[in-house]
Amino acid sequence: MPIKDYEYFHGAVLTKILRKDIPTSLKLVETNVEESWCTYKINDAVMLYIKYGSPIKAQKHFRWTFTFTQKHLSELKKYINDDLRFALVCLGNKAKGCKPEICLLYKEQVMGLIDFNSITEQRINVYAEKNCELKVDGTMSPKLKQISVKRSEIDSMIIPG
Repeated sequence: MPIKDYEYFHGAVLTKILRKDIPTSLKLVETNVEESWCTYKINDAVMLYIKYGSPIKAQKHFRWTFTFTQKHLSELKKYINDDLRFALVCLGNKAKGCKPEICLLYKEQVMGLIDFNSITEQRINVYAEKNCELKVDGTMSPKLKQISVKRSEIDSMIIPG
């Protein structure tokens, strides 16, 4: 049976979590065929939403754009009252000299980047420049206003439970 893309790319995030050397329970929140299967429940305490994307090369950096359709936004609203976190898997491209990254964002950060109640598609952009923290902006970000995210944030993430 072939491996689905989401299984392959989600594996990078899940491996980081499982290697923390703490007791961890992990459940895929299975949905019907029309939903995205992007959400995991960790230790019955944290909802982790994973998306992945391919890089675009710019002059000084690489950029990944993560699109949230109306379907994705509806799914996210189900977890608005939970400890919701986002792992954006920024795929690499050896031919372009781009290494893969995981950009971990917390619900409060994402709520400043996209509108969960929007009727239009929303986007989060992640930028990687050599020897710098990741920079992130979104559909709702004020012009030229980005947040900084440590490249190692996924490694220092605390998981209750």
